[in-house]
Amino acid sequence: MKKIREYLSRPAVTAVLFLLAIALLAGSTVTGARAALSNFSENYEAQMIVPNKVNITLMENGNATTGGAIMADVLGSDSTMLPGKSYAESLAIRNDSGIALYTRATIYKYWTDASGSKLYDKDAGLIELTLASDGKWIAASEPSGSSSGERTVVYYREALAAG
Repeated sequence: MKKIREYLSRPAVTAVLFLLAIALLAGSTVTGARAALSNFSENYEAQMIVPNKVNITLMENGNATTGGAIMADVLGSDSTMLPGKSYAESLAIRNDSGIALYTRATIYKYWTDASGSKLYDKDAGLIELTLASDGKWIAASEPSGSSSGERTVVYYREALAAG
């Protein structure tokens, strides 16, 4: 131990250790600066074209609906809707946007009285809704609270293509 202390106390050894410490400090500084410089990347520019409208149209028996009212022409020559009789009604959604969209539709089932007032909770279960058999439309499950006797929420499984 005494020999090591004598060796380390020489001025030449002290100078070499001092220069070695400076070299290690300089090396760590340069390495840190290189790491910081490599952390930053070049700026890249990209141009994106975003459509200025996102729009869907409700189609009823192949025709676009106006005003949100449907089943206006479903009775045909009958003046009143008869219980137990099936009425052909086909609803679809058309994507009028320039991009594909994920679609959700909320369907409210209700009756109206003679004055045209909506009667919610008035035997809405008598109105039967059947989804397309292709399996692309799914109805929200009952426990989630998103569907009830009057309201049904349906989702399209895939992105609906433009047009």
